[in-house]
Amino acid sequence: MVVLLAGCPAIYDAQYNDRKTALEKNRTLFLDDQTRVQFYTAGDDRLFWIDTPQTLEATELHSIDTRNGGQQLDYPWSKSIGVNTDGGPNIAFGDDLVVECEEATAFDATSSSEQTSPFPSISTGSLPCTVAGGSAYFVFSEDGSNSFIWRWTPSQGSNLQQVEPLGTIGTSVNAIGFTDTSDSEFLYWEGNNLWLLPADGSSPPDAPLNMQNQPAASGTVAFDNQGVVFVTSLGETSDEPFYLSYAQPGVVTAVSDMIKNGGYSLNFEHGDVQDLASQGTYTIYQRNLVYEASGGIFALNLDTGEVTDILLDGLPNSDDDIAPDYRNPQVTSTGKLFVQDTSFLASQHPVYEVDLNAILR
Repeated sequence: MVVLLAGCPAIYDAQYNDRKTALEKNRTLFLDDQTRVQFYTAGDDRLFWIDTPQTLEATELHSIDTRNGGQQLDYPWSKSIGVNTDGGPNIAFGDDLVVECEEATAFDATSSSEQTSPFPSISTGSLPCTVAGGSAYFVFSEDGSNSFIWRWTPSQGSNLQQVEPLGTIGTSVNAIGFTDTSDSEFLYWEGNNLWLLPADGSSPPDAPLNMQNQPAASGTVAFDNQGVVFVTSLGETSDEPFYLSYAQPGVVTAVSDMIKNGGYSLNFEHGDVQDLASQGTYTIYQRNLVYEASGGIFALNLDTGEVTDILLDGLPNSDDDIAPDYRNPQVTSTGKLFVQDTSFLASQHPVYEVDLNAILR
C-alpha cells in the first residue's frame, strides 16, 4: 500500500505531461526568441509587437497581417512617439490605423511610411480612443460637461463627426470600444459605471443603458456583443473578474465559480490547473473566454459553461522553474491565438500561434 501511494504523484505527473505534449501539437512558432518580444497585441487580424533593441536605440513597433502570413512591417515613427514595452502611452491598435489617443495622431498600419495623417485640433488629455476600420473614435467634451463620441477618418482630412452624445454623465470615461464588427454599439466605462450605447445615428439619439454593474476596479476588460468580463473590487480578491450579460443588467457572476462548474478535471494531483491565474489576462473569442490559468491557457464557454484546455504549462523542475509558462493570450477575428512563453528557461520568450477553431468546436 505504501509503495502504491508513493508512486501516485509520478503517475499523475506522467498523465499531465502526456496531455501537455498532446496539446503542444496544436501550436506553431510564430516569433522566435531571437525577436526578443517585450509586448504584443492584436487588432482584428494584425498582430503588433515591440522588441528589445540590440543597442541603446528606442523601441520600435512591428506588425504582420496574420490572415495571409504577410511581410513584417516596421514602424520607424513609433520611436518618436515613445511606444514602450507595455504598449503605451494611450495607443489604440487597429488593422488599418494606429492612433495615439492623447494628441489625436494617426499612422497608417498598412505601411512603414513615416507619413502621419492630418489630425484635428483637439487634445483629449488622458481619455481613451478606439479604432474601427479606417476611423478613430474619441470621447471628449467641448464645454466641460456634455461628452460626445466623435469619429475621425484620417483619409478624409481633419474634420470630426459627432456620432453619439453621452449626455451629462461626466467626462471621466476610461475605456471605450465597439461590441461587434458592425460598429453599431458602444461599450464604455465612466468612472465605475458600465454603459451600453447604440451608435446607430438615430434621431433623437438613444439613451445609454446603465449596466448597473458592481464598481469596477483596474484590470483587463473583455467584451463581445452579448456580455463583458471585468474586474471588480468586491470579489474575494481585488483582481477577481466577473461576467455580466447585457440582457441582465446588474446580474454578475464570478468567473471563478463558472470555471469550478465547467466540468474540467485533469487528475487528482493537478486538479487546479484550470483555475484563474492571479492578475491574468483574458480575451473573448466566439463566446469563449480565453484566459491565463494557474497551469496554462484555457477557455471558458460563456454560454455552455464548458472549460477546455488549450496549452498546459510545464511542471516545476527541481529549481521551481516552469517551462513553458504561457501568458498574454491574444486572439484575432479568425481564431488565431497568440501566447508567449515567459519562462526563465525560454531565453527571450518566443510567441506561439494556435488555431482555436480546431479546438473550440
